[in-house]
Amino acid sequence: HCVQAGSEQVVEYIALVTGNEVLEKTIDDLKLDCTVEQLRSRINASIQEDTRILRISARAGDSISAQQIAEKVTEYTISLIRSSRGIQNISLVDKANLPAYPDGPSAKRIAVFAACVIGVMTFFRDTVCTPEQVRMYTGLDTLGMIPAGPDEIEKRTYWKRRGTEKS
Repeated sequence: HCVQAGSEQVVEYIALVTGNEVLEKTIDDLKLDCTVEQLRSRINASIQEDTRILRISARAGDSISAQQIAEKVTEYTISLIRSSRGIQNISLVDKANLPAYPDGPSAKRIAVFAACVIGVMTFFRDTVCTPEQVRMYTGLDTLGMIPAGPDEIEKRTYWKRRGTEKS
């Protein structure tokens, strides 16, 4: 949302946008499940460079909610300025646009990514480390083994002391 107002007052209006009165009315009207502080952290008010235009934006879980929050905050800010300051030369320049892309990653994408990582880790962790495992997986006896070097012996000793064998 963009709001145009008198030049001296624009900086003062930024504080009103995120003030308790505006945010409490927004929470009540939209029946939001958040505190004033939580909503305050999701609202941004700034002055467009070299203008008297106040830009108000909101972040939310979905684009429609973000648009509704921005619209209500703007509506209540204009109303508060008109009633408490007696200023009528404030006007809405532009309505809130529906955001074109999400504010953050979606839970579904995070879950799919995590499942892929776990699957890859499980696949690559399935290694054969002992002659018993060779016999169990292939049914064949081992012909020989490559002895562990000093670094490998040190790693195994460390994991044995911690109580977990890691190969």
